[in-house]
Amino acid sequence: MTIELNDMKTPYPHPSVNLLTTPLKRAIVALCMVMFTALMPVKLFAQTPIITSFSPANGPVGTTVTVSGTSFNATAVNNIVFFGATRATVTVASATSLTVSVPTGATYGPITVLNTANNLAAYSARVFMPTFTPNTGSITTADIAPKVDFATGTGPIDVAIGDIDGDGKPDVVILNQNSSTVSVLRNTSSPGN
Repeated sequence: MTIELNDMKTPYPHPSVNLLTTPLKRAIVALCMVMFTALMPVKLFAQTPIITSFSPANGPVGTTVTVSGTSFNATAVNNIVFFGATRATVTVASATSLTVSVPTGATYGPITVLNTANNLAAYSARVFMPTFTPNTGSITTADIAPKVDFATGTGPIDVAIGDIDGDGKPDVVILNQNSSTVSVLRNTSSPGN
């Protein structure tokens, strides 16, 4: 299935991806993919990338992860990789393997690979689980920052996370039923904040 926007077509997540459970979350993923593919030419009969595995299955920020599969781009900068909602940097690439580092802000979710040469994407069947250091074994109130309130429209009914502005950091999107609006809370944090 593809999504068409201004005569541009972009791949949409395969129907078997069941982590995208709401229309808003599916729309956020589609919007992120449109952002990264809108200016790229589409080649007919291109091979869709496939993620067969990745290792390790979890780790903290900075962990080197090897993503194995087929139809990746052999040029590192021609692959866009997401850990959940956050874009990672590809350091080494071949048609069957990508080496990436877990980015700051990685979220629990599938690993996504977009081959920018053909605008086709792959989603891992398993999710990557970011871990945190130091790992104390439990979460206490000392691990949680004070509450911060953000203004949204009225009647918020759904929330999704995605890199809406393409800066590599997860942003928050809220669907507001009563005001018929969508609120976007941009992640303007800097490392350590």
